[in-house]
Amino acid sequence: MKQRNEILLTSGFLVIALGFVAVLWWGRTAYPDLEEFTYDDGMIRAESDVFAGDVGAVTAPTEGASTKTLESLRRNLFSAFGEQSDTTVKPIAVQTSEEISVTIAHASPSDVPEGFTFETYVSELRKIEEEKKAAEKEKQRKNEDEEVSGGDAVLASEDDTQKEIVRVDIGVGLKKPYYPREDENDMANQQARSALVKNVQRNNSFGQIMRSQKKSISLITITAEDAHQQRMLEELQALQLWAGDHEIIISEIGITNDDDNYIRLADKFFEAVNPMGFHTTAWAVGDWWGGYGGSLSENSQISGDGVSGPFVRNPSTDRYVRGLNLAGGEFGMDPDANGDVGQLNQNYTYHIGSGLWRGMKDRGFTLARFPFRLERLFNDDGSFDDANKRALEQAIDNARQAKMKILLDPHNYGAIQIDGSMQVLGGRVFTESLYHTMLVNLARLAEDHDDVIDMIGLMNEPKHIESREWERITQRAVNALRKARYNGIIEVPTANWQGIQDVPRLHPDGPWIKDPQKNFYYGVHQYFDENHSGHYLRPYGEDESRLRERYTPGGVTVRGVQ
Repeated sequence: MKQRNEILLTSGFLVIALGFVAVLWWGRTAYPDLEEFTYDDGMIRAESDVFAGDVGAVTAPTEGASTKTLESLRRNLFSAFGEQSDTTVKPIAVQTSEEISVTIAHASPSDVPEGFTFETYVSELRKIEEEKKAAEKEKQRKNEDEEVSGGDAVLASEDDTQKEIVRVDIGVGLKKPYYPREDENDMANQQARSALVKNVQRNNSFGQIMRSQKKSISLITITAEDAHQQRMLEELQALQLWAGDHEIIISEIGITNDDDNYIRLADKFFEAVNPMGFHTTAWAVGDWWGGYGGSLSENSQISGDGVSGPFVRNPSTDRYVRGLNLAGGEFGMDPDANGDVGQLNQNYTYHIGSGLWRGMKDRGFTLARFPFRLERLFNDDGSFDDANKRALEQAIDNARQAKMKILLDPHNYGAIQIDGSMQVLGGRVFTESLYHTMLVNLARLAEDHDDVIDMIGLMNEPKHIESREWERITQRAVNALRKARYNGIIEVPTANWQGIQDVPRLHPDGPWIKDPQKNFYYGVHQYFDENHSGHYLRPYGEDESRLRERYTPGGVTVRGVQ
């Protein structure tokens, strides 16, 4: 590290620091209290009392995690970040992990320089320390106290505005569910994507990222016209690198009809995903949508232009599936299982007799993702509710007549409502055993209608479940379905809100499912507003301006069939 020699005050101190590293290297550390600096989330964390509060973080990824890299990282970090006479940096500890990150603290987003690396840590620390001292003097002058709230450090500024400490964790799943729709952290996801791309390029494996095809596969460069398009293309590229030879279905993608720029962005999306071979089901059509700005249907008709245009212009082919979400079976309940379980055709609909079944087929779509709620279709013991099953089978018959396929989508966010309260999957009430009973019953239904039901989804947007735990739950769910001799396609959703932007960060070890049938798709969602919520609350230009601070339009290379 270039700046290490600048940091060390004398060559004698360098010898001492290297000796400190050697002691740690051989496990004979002189710091018996190092365990208090280790964390069970697979992180290396440097702490300093020059910051307000206990620990805040901006994370620099290792981009690797081979044994050689890990050991080299130990040497460099300890020699640079160990106890130093001119700073208050504490010793740090390394917890062995195949995927690791380095976590460093800053006081506010403005303190995080572009291209932040390990080498800049100490110089930045000194700068922050000076700024803190100045703030302390100003605070004393105004007789104000610095505030610390709920374990998250905040720093009182001159105008009494609180600045939250920046915290970005890359390389491991977070302990608590992460909610990007409420608190999107695009910088964290961008860093995770960058680490993934660099790692693949470093290992010279960029040419081996896509499943084998009979047709020729080549490198394709897609050119973004603005920052919105650039981020979207980078997310697709990173997903392709992450997925390797596994199938992908983007089971929700949606735009708003309020701005033609989003229509051009959707056209650019298909310019990329068509050669990449990703499957898609767009959000959404339905008889009950009303004035919803992202609806692709109006009065139960699907137009060929406007907001529907990009999707209609890109129908299914023999290489990839194009479909739509036929929304309505999930209506009346929110992501936290609040709302009325209600009555069919009063609170929710299965679109029995709807012209949309034929309308989808006529527009070139072949797959309908069919959202429903588990607590409606099933009783509390996992058996079918007779009325809902009969209605669903009527909808399946409508699909059969229209020659459409169905993806069954339990639209439950990782929880169900039982006795009026939310019960998270894996708990004492909504047990995995109960969940498996429901899935196996869905599989039997699919077998009875295997000419229509093409795929079973495990769950929509499991936001209530931590990513590592979700990996374990989905593997056990796949095992249960295969044990029940279901041989059809399984959609395995990624964690949290299924956001494409989160995948490399929440699943840093890559694809995790082992399926003896090798017949599953990873399911992700992609919305394009700045916080990926799909709410599109700000004009395109305002979001694009914000994104331009981090994204420069240019070419993005993917692999695909020309």
